[in-house]
Amino acid sequence: MRTFTQNNLPNTGTFSEMWTIAGTSPGYAGWHCSWCFDVEGIQMKLAAAQRDDGVRWGDIAEKTDASYINSLRKKGLLFDNSPALTPRDPNETAPVYVKENAEKFMCLMRP
Repeated sequence: MRTFTQNNLPNTGTFSEMWTIAGTSPGYAGWHCSWCFDVEGIQMKLAAAQRDDGVRWGDIAEKTDASYINSLRKKGLLFDNSPALTPRDPNETAPVYVKENAEKFMCLMRP
């Protein structure tokens, strides 16, 4: 298995971290979630949304409130309050890497 890192990030204010994808050879798999952040990360994503992404929830003050965002995460709702997710036990559904590093991903393991 290869280890991936991003080295070309000078002066961007970002950081890189070495990581590997755990799995069973040859079926290594990745996992992507563009909203898997803590509250501050979600607030930043809302503020950075492009104008042509549709409704800019970050422009609506009450939608960026930390308690509102936490309530959505706990209930599995979208920003228009429609249901998006069915509650699941993260210990059964989270990727292996997330489960093995649960302390790094508490915003996912216990929203």
